Amino acid sequence: MSPAPNDLMEKFRAAGQGQVFAFYDRLAPAQQEHLLAEAAEVDLAEVDRLNRTLVQAAGGAAVDLAGLAPAPFEKLPAHGGDAGAWARAEAAGITGLSQYWTPEIHAAAFHLPPYIAKHLPA
Repeated sequence: MSPAPNDLMEKFRAAGQGQVFAFYDRLAPAQQEHLLAEAAEVDLAEVDRLNRTLVQAAGGAAVDLAGLAPAPFEKLPAHGGDAGAWARAEAAGITGLSQYWTPEIHAAAFHLPPYIAKHLPA
């Protein structure tokens, strides 16, 4: 069971992470429940520590986000995407991952789909 939505949302707002729930009201009930369950797993103290040590300590200006845009993607064939394009994108992703995959990354990986994990060294 997920935590009470208002309590969790308030914790995120208090931690400066309220944007996580920006579109909560637009989600279907099952999606809301999934978001709440995922958000409940976030260590907000760790997020704060990382923000202070990696972002704020660097002055926040170390990265130019002016040209930031969503990454390209291929729709799943089940959602109207081209099956061939999806297969090529998946193969390219697995190839890219396998070039940089290490046991340390493997140990830290979470929610890695089994159909991808089977292509990577353990």
